[in-house]
Amino acid sequence: MWPIFNIDRKAGAQCYASFKLLGIGITLLSLIGASDIARADPVKKGPRLTAAELGLMKGFHEPGDHIVDQLNWSEPPYSRWGMQNVQALLPSAAIHRTDTPVTALPKSNKAIDGLMITDEYDTVWTFDEVMESTYTDAFLVVHNGKIVLEKYWNGMKPWTPHILFSISKSYTGLLAGILESEGKLDLSNRITDYIPKLKNTAWYDTTIRSLIDMNTAVGWSEHGNDYVGGVDEMKNPMLQWTLANNWMPMRPEYGDVPDGSHDFLSKLPKKAENKQAFLYKSVDTDMAAWVFEAASGESFADLMTSRIWSKIGAEQDAAVIVDQYGAAAGSWGMSVTLRDMGRVGMMMAAGGSLNGEQIIPKEFAADIMSGGDKKLWKKGGRDRKGSYRSFWWHTGNDRKAYFARGAYGQYLYIDPKSNTAIVRFASQPGENRDDMDKLIMAVFDKVIEMVAAP
Repeated sequence: MWPIFNIDRKAGAQCYASFKLLGIGITLLSLIGASDIARADPVKKGPRLTAAELGLMKGFHEPGDHIVDQLNWSEPPYSRWGMQNVQALLPSAAIHRTDTPVTALPKSNKAIDGLMITDEYDTVWTFDEVMESTYTDAFLVVHNGKIVLEKYWNGMKPWTPHILFSISKSYTGLLAGILESEGKLDLSNRITDYIPKLKNTAWYDTTIRSLIDMNTAVGWSEHGNDYVGGVDEMKNPMLQWTLANNWMPMRPEYGDVPDGSHDFLSKLPKKAENKQAFLYKSVDTDMAAWVFEAASGESFADLMTSRIWSKIGAEQDAAVIVDQYGAAAGSWGMSVTLRDMGRVGMMMAAGGSLNGEQIIPKEFAADIMSGGDKKLWKKGGRDRKGSYRSFWWHTGNDRKAYFARGAYGQYLYIDPKSNTAIVRFASQPGENRDDMDKLIMAVFDKVIEMVAAP
């Protein structure tokens, strides 16, 4: 399934930099024989080994191949433990629930027992078969404010925080609407209106609206293999971004590295043609987090605490990864529990409102639900229906469903028409697995069909 290898840490760091962070999409372990990681089409049925079954972190600090650390936490098989324990490994700031009463999530009388799907190969799958075969850690369905389904795998518990990866972007986007309603942010303003020192950088003429819709003139690619830099792969922008954001620790052998996230963002090159289309760029969200801090005078964690987490009636604190200066990884670094993610989903399904309070401005929430500029979407090479708005993905379907998505299988799916939110956490091998995503999206469609039925 997933062999655990005795990998020298220094050599492992160099391989990690050379392969994973070049965006090749295969990991060190897959290169040396973990055949289960290779994309299979179709997905093979069968339960996947849990962190406990793999023996990960047994004895914790005793030396051995079972150790999960700052270098391997996002790579299989170590990710089976790492994605539920990021705060134990990387510097983070707390997002507090405060003393707000917890929003109740009673059990629904509606059931979705017997859920089954048929894939494109005419293979019939039960719900559990899909979840177990795709490395799912937790799954939640909330309909009309009640839990229809809640289930955990791989040792995860209701109080366990799970890394969101790029779902963090969608959370970050919500702050734009809130700060705009407070008069602290104008989406038509430029970034330099809030951070003047960026005047002579690639960001100087970028508006906040362009920033949160990801049509900026910044030279950046999510695919590190677009980089052509000769033998010095340590200059790869994707690697530099990862180091700047504390995804992995900086080490002396890495040489000249960014002095934190803000330093990295300030030095990105300009690429004017990028502004003519929707191009997915994580750096846009990191910049947005910086702008929101500058506009409000508050840290990202404090903004999330006061504007969202203290208002949704969260059960647990959340957290966000920070660099050595406390700058938040707004593009990928948040960790939350399953039910609290469900509460955010409930809020969005109800147009930004929860417990009688309009937490996200109604107009801003409605704008997200309406989707983004389809011309920019198509110019960005997207060949399916859909769009992108304020760091949220829009399905383009008749139900106006939209979603937040994170690497390695994270989803928050919103169906406003049926007032339903679906949450899925996972520790899939490979940042993006189209084969597994197709199964998961088919489950979402079936869930909506069943809960929407009279």
